[in-house]
Amino acid sequence: MMWTSFATERSLRLLISINGIRIDLKKVKVIINWQEPENVKNIRAFIGFTNFY
Repeated sequence: MMWTSFATERSLRLLISINGIRIDLKKVKVIINWQEPENVKNIRAFIGFTNFY
């Protein structure tokens, strides 16, 4: 596999660059600041979003 010359590529919820692969910190900040779920629908939305992280 050959590395291409790009700064950063967002793919599959990850940041891929010449320095390696890492999670997107913007997504982590959203999780930290998520309002407390008040019903089943909100709990499912939270779990669905955070399942990857």
